[in-house]
Amino acid sequence: MTGRIHVRGQGGQVVALDLPLHPDIAKRLERGQLRRVKPDGSLYEEHERPLDAPDLPENRPALSALKPAWVGWAVKNGMPVDEAERATKDDLIEKFGVKHEAQETDEQRAAREATEAEEAAKAQAELDQTKADAAEAGVSDEGTVDEIRARIAEKQNQ
Repeated sequence: MTGRIHVRGQGGQVVALDLPLHPDIAKRLERGQLRRVKPDGSLYEEHERPLDAPDLPENRPALSALKPAWVGWAVKNGMPVDEAERATKDDLIEKFGVKHEAQETDEQRAAREATEAEEAAKAQAELDQTKADAAEAGVSDEGTVDEIRARIAEKQNQ
């Protein structure tokens, strides 16, 4: 999920807004001054999954997974899409994360753990490659992958 909703304002214009919403915008939406719609302007049903939403995950995402994965997991476990998108990642993890695992079967747990191990290995390989690229470019390899890549790009643009 993209973390974006569309609303129709008082003037009738459809506007895309990134989540989480600014508190003032959220209040206007709650008061009915703005109305949630689909990107084409048609009415949005409260519990409807967006057309561009990816398939819901089969297994609980890793704790390090991005928020959209947790939104998908929450929706799969019965939370309305709007509510899941408004929640913070930490809230979703608290409600559908580790405590929720007690309901997992051994097969589900094994599949989740295999997925987590695979994601961790991919992340480590990406970090290792980015650090190698940083060494080649002659820039610091400290920080996140995105920070290192930014330094590499900056160096290449000089």
